Amino acid sequence: MVDPNKVMTFELSPKFWSFLKSVHVQHPPKYNTRDIRITALDPGGTTGHSTFNGHNTINVTQWNTNSIPEAYDRLVEHLNDFRPHHMRHEDYRIYEWKSADHSWSPVHTLRWIGAIEVAAHVTKTPNTCLMASNAKKFWDDRKLDMFGINPKGLRHGRDALRHLLYYMCFPT
Repeated sequence: MVDPNKVMTFELSPKFWSFLKSVHVQHPPKYNTRDIRITALDPGGTTGHSTFNGHNTINVTQWNTNSIPEAYDRLVEHLNDFRPHHMRHEDYRIYEWKSADHSWSPVHTLRWIGAIEVAAHVTKTPNTCLMASNAKKFWDDRKLDMFGINPKGLRHGRDALRHLLYYMCFPT
């Protein structure tokens, strides 16, 4: 069962900001991601949700998103209240070796991603998606632990955090 009230908050350390600066030296971003509000999602029946407030704080939580209409309303409310400069969500593909698992399935995650993209459009929130492997490879558990930002116990929240941090490093 997802606890919708469990929110983990992390203050980003000088060590993190130094790391981000070194990444930006090698991969100069078009704008400074330290000063913008970001929302990131790991969509599914349980959706990981992570936000960066544009200063120094990251929040990580999980939402029960089995009901897409209710989840959509909650997301639109969040986007209208938080007004992120950007939203990043995990992309999803049906791979050949998984096609039998998805046969005759409504593929909830794909339907939810569609609702996420509509919510971004309706609220005029810039939105991009990225496959999980990119964010997970770069922001592995070891690196999250090194910076003291590993939300243990929030598996989907941790994946949303990886997307948020990857966007901070490589805002494309």
